[in-house]
This record gives sequence, C-alpha cells and structure tokens, in this order.
Amino acid sequence: MTRQALFAEAWASGASTRGAFDAVEGYRAMVVRHRASADNLTRTLNAKLWRADLGYHAAWNMSSRTWIEAKTYVIAMPLWAVAVNASQAAAIAQTLRGADMLSEVGLRSTSSDDPRYSNEDMIVPYSNWRGPMWVNANVLACYGLAEYGHRELALEIATRVVRALAADLRLSHVWHEAYSTADGRALAAPGFLSWDTLSAELLSNLQRGVNPFKLAPRKIVTDK
Repeated sequence: MTRQALFAEAWASGASTRGAFDAVEGYRAMVVRHRASADNLTRTLNAKLWRADLGYHAAWNMSSRTWIEAKTYVIAMPLWAVAVNASQAAAIAQTLRGADMLSEVGLRSTSSDDPRYSNEDMIVPYSNWRGPMWVNANVLACYGLAEYGHRELALEIATRVVRALAADLRLSHVWHEAYSTADGRALAAPGFLSWDTLSAELLSNLQRGVNPFKLAPRKIVTDK
C-alpha cells in the first residue's frame, strides 16, 4: 500500500506538469487512500499478530481461533516493509539468528525445529518451502535487517547465500532454484536465473548502505 501511494504521488507529479487538473486530484485522492490502508494494515499487524514471547509475528486461524506459530522466512518480511518498531526488529533479528533458522547457506524457509522441515528436492506439483534456502526470501530479509541497523547479520546471511551460489557455479556451471539448508546441495530447476540474479549486487549494496527496494524514506519507530 505504501508503494502504491508513492507511485500515485509520482503520477500526480507527472500529470501536474501536463496541466491535467482532474488527473492530479484523482492521484492525490489515491495517495490518501493507499496511505490510510498501509497505516491500518501496519497497526493491525502489530496489534493483533505480534508475539513478544516468540520474537516474531504469528498467524491467527480465523476458523479455529488458534495461533499458528510456525517459524518461517515470512517473519522477516515486516522488516523489509519497515512495518515494525526498533524493539520488534531486534527481536526478529535475534530469532533469525538462531541455529534453527540460519544455516550455512542462508536463512531456512522453515525452521529446522518444525516437524514438517524438509529439504526434499521437489518443484512439481509445487516448490518446497519447508526448509530449503530461497535466494529471493534471503535478499528481502537482508535488506530489511540492514534497514533497521542489523547490518552485521545482513552481511553474514548475504555472504552465505552468495557463497552457496558461487559453489553451485563451480560445481554444475549453473544456478538452481533453491538450496538444501542441511548440506548446501542444489535443488530443482538447473539453469535457473530469475531472482537468483538479486545476489549480484547484494553484498556491495549492503556494504554501501544501498537498498534498491527503498522508494522513499520511512521513519522507524523507536519505542514499543
């Protein structure tokens, strides 16, 4: 929603240079709606789903009215969206740093403590997100961590990811879609590129403090 608001602001600016009054007013109205939606989603996320005892946001089953406490890569996404305060970010970083989440090749897609944890080499009929390292999820986590000042952890994760991709190139001369967090083995779709290419400038971006996903500054709340 925040990104949609920023795009609407850009459209309004472009339209104003052409003197399209009605278009400008329409885009400005979109900005207000999208920012309100973004703020509401952020408030709801932190008021309803934040679990300080776990150190991350948990899901809530609306049917059974019970918590779903599965620890997966998704817990890093609020950092990337800059949707938490500094204390929450520190708790999430600590959770991601745990041995059950951080493997030799990067963050696991699912905690190794989860009974469903698996590094099965499968992509059909669906991809395995129950354990393997996925480059796209790791990249977003790295930029999110860096945004909150957890640069050392972000660099450590990024280094492990890049090292895994480099090892794959040396061994098989191609990249794969995912990697085993048990032994670093390449999994599925040999010759895969797509989001693996996000690794190309990951380390240099983190070292220089560059976040290519950042469209505009967002103030990080420091209190709880």
